[in-house]
Formats: sequence, structure tokens, C-alpha cells
Amino acid sequence: LEPILTQIKAADFEVPLEAFADATVTEPTPTNPYAAFDRMATLRASATTVRMAIHILSQRTVAQLVERAREPAFEAELLISESYVTAAEQAPVEESPGLEGLAAADGVSVRIVERTIPYMVGMIDDTVTIGVRENRSAVGVLEVDSEPARAWARDRFDTLRAAARPYTT
Repeated sequence: LEPILTQIKAADFEVPLEAFADATVTEPTPTNPYAAFDRMATLRASATTVRMAIHILSQRTVAQLVERAREPAFEAELLISESYVTAAEQAPVEESPGLEGLAAADGVSVRIVERTIPYMVGMIDDTVTIGVRENRSAVGVLEVDSEPARAWARDRFDTLRAAARPYTT
């Protein structure tokens, strides 16, 4: 848990560490520097519900969520840092559906958080995910399936959502 928890302020982490006793951490390796991103993509690929408060979205993630939104049972709710939205709008990528395409997808809600989201908190179906970055590189992603961790993740997500506004183009 150390690579993840050392990146999170103690004040943000008001849950007993026992809630993460069965957690799995996926870290980059020399042979797979994108291991954490790959793991998140795998989790999202089979999920019916994705809720993420995230500081950055890759074009691959956007494309995957837009594709998944074509499935009638799929739902996604994303809270995204305003600083990322500003940067993404200034440097659009033609082959990516972008935030506009994501926000327009059925079953997808995109909201903007004015403050920085220091780490990703997600709930992919019943699995809690926490992702951290350092110097623009993924440190890793933690995943756990425990009720205390879900309660903490819901609280963090709901707190950010309460301060967020809907994304508009």
C-alpha cells in the first residue's frame, strides 16, 4: 500500500488501514510502465457502473468510456479537475472524442471540480480504486472490495460532487 498511501494526505484518509487489508496494488514496471493504466482499463471494460473523481483523463480512457456508453446498461459519472479541462480544450486531439463526446454519451455524466483533485478515487462496480501520479507518471493504482473502503470512497466522491458543476461546451 505504501506507494499509494504515501501520496495521500492523512487528513484525506479517514478510514482504518484494515479496510485495505485485501487490497491489490498495480505499479508500473520496467517492462510495462503503463501497468496501472492497463489495470484500470481492464476494470472498466467489464463494469456496468464507473464513478471516478480524476485529475487527468487519457484519450484512451475517454475513447473506452464513449464506447462503453453505447451499451444500454452502462453508466459513468466523472468528476474532473478544471485544470485538466482547460488544458484539454487548448490542445484537442482530432482522433479522440474528447470531453464533448464523453459528456454527450448516453449514461455518462461529466462534472467539473474547480479545485485540484490530487489523486483518483473511483468506484468501478463494487471495487474501490485509488490512483496516484508523481511527476506526470503513474505511481500505481490500488483496488479493494471492502465496505469501509467503499464508504470512504463514496464520501470523498460525494464531497467533490457537491462542489462540482456540470460540464458544458
